Amino acid sequence: MTQPPAFPIEEFRSRLAALRTLMAERQVDTLIVDQFEHMVYFGGYRSTAAMYQALLLPP
Repeated sequence: MTQPPAFPIEEFRSRLAALRTLMAERQVDTLIVDQFEHMVYFGGYRSTAAMYQALLLPP
């Protein structure tokens, strides 16, 4: 069963825009996020602890 996002989609877009601004300033090509809390914060994705999972964020 899919859970609804914890925040409106515009909130996630705002978070990603701010993150991508920082990525551009620091010349980061792709960010790998693998901490549960950060995956939820930036993507709304709630993973299980069954296996390693990560969120890849392009610029």
